[in-house]
Amino acid sequence: MVINNPYIEKVQQDNDIMHIPEDIYTHKWKWSEYFNNSQELVLEIGTGMWNFFAKQVGENPDKNYIGMEIRYKRLFQTAEKSRKH
Repeated sequence: MVINNPYIEKVQQDNDIMHIPEDIYTHKWKWSEYFNNSQELVLEIGTGMWNFFAKQVGENPDKNYIGMEIRYKRLFQTAEKSRKH
């Protein structure tokens, strides 16, 4: 089966998006090292259409955010919007 989704490649090329399970597990319990600080960690499961997540990132620079999403387009758009805030 061939999946024709242009966002798969965009996600794979985005350095701010961890999409390889081994990379994610490498940082398990070591998020302060990954973010290079000990700020509060916020996990958003299902970033949706990015509005809430990106707004929270912009309004709370004193926290580290991790967003999880199963849809490539939403994941990529969330990363894009979060960088702009």
